[in-house]
Amino acid sequence: MLVKESGPFDVLVKLRELTGVTHYDDGSVESFSSYTPLGCVWCTSVWTSLLILALPKSVRRILAVSAIACIVEERYGKS
Repeated sequence: MLVKESGPFDVLVKLRELTGVTHYDDGSVESFSSYTPLGCVWCTSVWTSLLILALPKSVRRILAVSAIACIVEERYGKS
């Protein structure tokens, strides 16, 4: 979401631009500096996992259950 979505009022696009990511007119990523944590999904996953590790264990469990629900929906959901 942090890498590909625009968010409400393009808040995620603006956040990425602050970190050095440039976008096409449709909001998709055009290019990014190798120093930005929001340039690619793999880089962002490392930084967000470090932030999540700093959270209390109960919050991490809630996020884990939410992630499992998202994976199940993506895999088995009917659209």
